[in-house]
Amino acid sequence: IVFVVVFFFIIPNLGGWKKLGKYYSSNQSPKMIMGERVHFGQINIGGLNMKNMVRGYITHKGLFMYQFLDIFGRSPKLLIPWDEFKSVDERKMLFIKTYRINIGQPIVSYIEISKRTYNRFADRLPKPM
Repeated sequence: IVFVVVFFFIIPNLGGWKKLGKYYSSNQSPKMIMGERVHFGQINIGGLNMKNMVRGYITHKGLFMYQFLDIFGRSPKLLIPWDEFKSVDERKMLFIKTYRINIGQPIVSYIEISKRTYNRFADRLPKPM
């Protein structure tokens, strides 16, 4: 019973995915999106590490993201317009660079991604501080 409560009610409400879904949810199917496919690998959304669970597309409208392993279909797909990415902070931990990108004004949540992923669409984002 504890496992069911944690898996179905607590984990889906952690992090920033649900907050982002309130503002940027999309009903589009990933199969219908036109853009460059992105496999994020290491990604942190609002404080929750979602390693290998998020896939997406770089489109002309914005960044489309969905949870790859959303078995029960409870997590909204997101389409975040490029102008909603407000600030970028470069972070270093030992020899690893990551970029924390704040979303919304006022800030709704953030994503933190690897340098390799950031470089794929850095030209559409504000410059790091």
